[in-house]
Amino acid sequence: AYIPIIRKLFPKAEIVLDRFHIVQHLSRAMMTTRIAIMKAFDKTSLPYRAMKNHWKILQKDSRKLSDKAFYSRTFRQTLTPREIVQKTLDFSPE
Repeated sequence: AYIPIIRKLFPKAEIVLDRFHIVQHLSRAMMTTRIAIMKAFDKTSLPYRAMKNHWKILQKDSRKLSDKAFYSRTFRQTLTPREIVQKTLDFSPE
């Protein structure tokens, strides 16, 4: 929305998009989408609890997910963060 105004007021300005704000915007969009999907489920359901309890894993860069398994009380089994992300993503096509 600002770009046309900036071009008009400052015709010689170079428009730069920085990585931090792009990632911040995508992160907020991901969080908003996760919450909207989560609210479609009953609060006692597994999909709701998985999205609520494991939100930090869902926000993490997939290249930085650990391969070390841990016991997830939500899923009641030992899983790696990658498995938790996959199981959680399977709850909704969104």
